[in-house]
Amino acid sequence: MKIIVSLVALAALMALAISCVKRNAKDISVPEGALLIDVRTQPEHDVKHLAGAVLVPYPDDNFVVEIKKVVSDKNKPIALFCRSGRRSGLAQDVLKGAGYTQVFNLGSLESAAENLQLEIVFPAQTEPDAEIQEVSNATE
Repeated sequence: MKIIVSLVALAALMALAISCVKRNAKDISVPEGALLIDVRTQPEHDVKHLAGAVLVPYPDDNFVVEIKKVVSDKNKPIALFCRSGRRSGLAQDVLKGAGYTQVFNLGSLESAAENLQLEIVFPAQTEPDAEIQEVSNATE
């Protein structure tokens, strides 16, 4: 009986955690001017990505070093995304541990696109000289 109760409680907690991650990723308010960082792998990025996002794969032994090359100001807002939200959540923890004060986990690429109202770009649509894009809260 104790095992059944424990399993039911565990299942309920897992369902709650999953629903919170999905709900919160779409409801996050990202400050204007935040740097958008894709923490997926290069092959994942090559298939599809958000225009203007900077690719800094996680996990990587040099993750924080690579982030510092892109954004040295530890108070600048950073918005992270990945395939599911797991790696971006772990990367968020690493950056906060390194002293970055405004790090936001947008969850998956699709959640980030929806949250920021950005288009997902596929390789055939990629422009070679695309500039790094900062988050804009302006609506059209």
